[in-house]
Amino acid sequence: QQQPSSSRRKVVSSTIAAFAAVITSGTFASNGNADTTTFNTNVIVGGNGQNGMAPAETIVNPNPYQIKPPKSDARTMMDDQLAVRQYAGVFLEKMLGELAAGDQKGAEHVFRNLALFLSPPVTALDGGGKPLARLRDGLAPGVAQRFDSLSLNGARLADAVLLEIPFKGISAHDPDRFLMGSKELPSKQVDAIFASIWAAVPLEAFKVGG
Repeated sequence: QQQPSSSRRKVVSSTIAAFAAVITSGTFASNGNADTTTFNTNVIVGGNGQNGMAPAETIVNPNPYQIKPPKSDARTMMDDQLAVRQYAGVFLEKMLGELAAGDQKGAEHVFRNLALFLSPPVTALDGGGKPLARLRDGLAPGVAQRFDSLSLNGARLADAVLLEIPFKGISAHDPDRFLMGSKELPSKQVDAIFASIWAAVPLEAFKVGG
């Protein structure tokens, strides 16, 4: 059996040494914006262009879809969703509490007031003649401003919210339907409403022009 030539053995040994150097030098690095360690797509193995070694080969990421979006983007989206929940919550928790106490509320009436509240600037009056904008006074600092900056379609968001609340009527589009109260805490009902909405529709879908 023919033995490898001395020059061939040197090339193989140099290639192995180069590969080892790549690993120990940290070329396979952790992606700072991801939860997984990935291959650098520019890693070169097999030649340094100086000693006539074999052509270089490129190691590519075997599955680029494992890389997650930057955490900062995900955090911003979660913060925007939280602002919507907190803002709409001051209206919804009050309304759901009144429902639980036995008040009768027509879905069309609630929809109209909620849509107006979700469409700043809020200048409308509620059913008792009080400015809806007063509800904003109880919000944590910055919540109203952040919600306003999202430029959401209030009617579209209000419609999605009301579809999550049990009702009495012929259908979800029956103008004479009435909302039904629940023994669940209003705050937990609101949490469940928005968890269901965000699971089905992205926040971007509710933006004006979205």
